[in-house]
Amino acid sequence: MTAICTNGRIFSYTLMYSNRWNLESYRLNYTSTMELLPEGKKNQVEVTFEDQKKINEFSKLINKRDNISSELEKQKQEKEYLDDVSMEIELLDEEELINYKVSTVFVKLSQEEAVEKLEKDTESVDNTISQLENDIEQIDDKLSELKTALYTKFGDTINLERN
Repeated sequence: MTAICTNGRIFSYTLMYSNRWNLESYRLNYTSTMELLPEGKKNQVEVTFEDQKKINEFSKLINKRDNISSELEKQKQEKEYLDDVSMEIELLDEEELINYKVSTVFVKLSQEEAVEKLEKDTESVDNTISQLENDIEQIDDKLSELKTALYTKFGDTINLERN
């Protein structure tokens, strides 16, 4: 009998071959003991369906946090670009028209109009950054709760830290 993980569930299984028809039959048991310890050492903690749901939720939250962190970095980079452009526009002559990118096209705007657009864009990026930071904070709180619950039950038999 061996412990495996399939589609987020831990099973113990027995594989039997029939010589006559060469068929494989599987017997699955939904609650099993996780055997991820060195050979000869037994783990006495049973992994229940609720435990597996917590582990899956932890994994999903880690992936979500990674995606949000990536988006946050993009937004911070965009903010830096907007700040740099604002500084450059201040150095230009007031009567000079500025090519301002809107979606996939450039529009010629006066310096005053370009500054107004930049302020709106900067405000929008700032709001997005604060929302993403708030989302990461909420995810970190939930991850902390799950980590505490899982380490309380499984101790050092589970590793939830990144390498």
